[in-house]
Amino acid sequence: MEFVVFLAKELKGVVFSVMPLVILLLFLKLIVFRSPLEDNKQFTFGIVFTILGLFLFLQGAQMSLIPVADSAGAELVRLNRPLIIVVAFCLGFVATLVEPALASVTHEAENISVGVVTSRFLMMVTAFGFACGMALGVVKIIYNINFLYIVIPALVLLAVIGYFCNQTFAAIAFDCAGATTGPVNIPVNMALALGLARSLEGVDPLTAGFGIIGLTVLGVAGAIMIVGIFRTV
Repeated sequence: MEFVVFLAKELKGVVFSVMPLVILLLFLKLIVFRSPLEDNKQFTFGIVFTILGLFLFLQGAQMSLIPVADSAGAELVRLNRPLIIVVAFCLGFVATLVEPALASVTHEAENISVGVVTSRFLMMVTAFGFACGMALGVVKIIYNINFLYIVIPALVLLAVIGYFCNQTFAAIAFDCAGATTGPVNIPVNMALALGLARSLEGVDPLTAGFGIIGLTVLGVAGAIMIVGIFRTV
């Protein structure tokens, strides 16, 4: 019974999260622009599916992905440091390919570029950049490096790359970087990083475990802009 009450409470939270967006969109569509919905039944079922899908995903992630990632992060200390970095790179790469938002952005980029930049190619570059940022974040954790010592040079380097990069690629780069911070990457990679930070002696999880997602965003932006230096849209 307690589990049912818990699920009902969580479902209520998802409903209250989604409905403000639905109400705002309906207000713009029906009241401001006075334009009727094309298919009321499809819209209604779509909202129900959205709420149920988001609810099921969040609960599934809380029950499986996050605990396993946290436990795996804690167990990583059994490996030597180079191998820990390799594992973090691989996890960042494969987790990025699952992100649903990234697929949407890359498909739009392919359509706008009329196939010059394919969705698959852009996803692979994005995953590589995210993985590099993830590996860099793990380096920061295991060697207990001050975050500013990494992020400031990274930002300077990114600014230099952006100066020489094709501007279309620069815009795509930051959109793809933002799309990677979705419901798969954030819980899994944050749990892994915090689990690792908690298991290392002399490392404070609050200072070492956080900031890793920011580094992955910079990694994605940098990887795509480097490609943009050599390619045009």
